Amino acid sequence: VHYSYDRAFLRKLLAETQSALIPVVRAHLSGKSADRVEFVFDYLGREEFCDSVFKVGGLYEELLGRVVADLDRLMDEERRG
Repeated sequence: VHYSYDRAFLRKLLAETQSALIPVVRAHLSGKSADRVEFVFDYLGREEFCDSVFKVGGLYEELLGRVVADLDRLMDEERRG
């Protein structure tokens, strides 16, 4: 298993990231852009969305596996410099 799913942890992390990012976006981009960023984080943090993405045998399992593999590769490349 390349990943585990902890809904509470993921939603907390998304909320913390949103809280840190929104002031930066508001300072440098339009209000409309900040609203879009908030919309994306709100959508990604929905329980239904998170559960559907991480459901074993679900619709997104293959895609999630590819995302995880790509992230692993990127982290390996970063470690190697």
